[in-house]
Amino acid sequence: MTESELDPNPQNEQTLLEGLHWESGDAEIRISYSNINQLIDLELFMSTSRSLPNASLTLCDRFDGKIGIVDLVGNHSGVPIHSQNYGTLLVNLAIQTIHFFYGLDTTSPEKHQVRIFGRISHNDAPTQEPGRTRDINMRINFWQRFGFRVDNPESIGPKIWATLDQLSQLDRGVTPAGIPTTLCLSNFSLIKP
Repeated sequence: MTESELDPNPQNEQTLLEGLHWESGDAEIRISYSNINQLIDLELFMSTSRSLPNASLTLCDRFDGKIGIVDLVGNHSGVPIHSQNYGTLLVNLAIQTIHFFYGLDTTSPEKHQVRIFGRISHNDAPTQEPGRTRDINMRINFWQRFGFRVDNPESIGPKIWATLDQLSQLDRGVTPAGIPTTLCLSNFSLIKP
């Protein structure tokens, strides 16, 4: 299989178009895909109000085995869910979702063909010391723990990248809401049956 032949699995793509969700207590996670703008959204809701997610991670299918990380928001310093493993939960689910999207299992040799890339945003980092350098280093370390490489970490918006076979999920136990950080995609159900 050449890189240009790596396409989403049609059945799994349809499943993501319909949407997946997992719910427990006041927590809900939704995963959905739009084939119009090629965005995969992973959204975490932490209350009975489901209008805006508390944290979200957005991926973009750039075709031919390229996935862009558009944004991970809602878990930055200064918000109540900061450093409580919700970002880890969303990235772990994103890794699983990418496997699912392409129909790859953990032993698929094609995993090295799926390239994931993005930039670390420092927009909501503290603007002054003390705190700014520590916050930026925490963000860089966060992505590196999954296996991402960081180019020019001292730059504004350093690039992160990895191939799918280089990424690993992290087990950080459970979040304060009792959600395992290694929550398995197989525990999700269709939003639109």
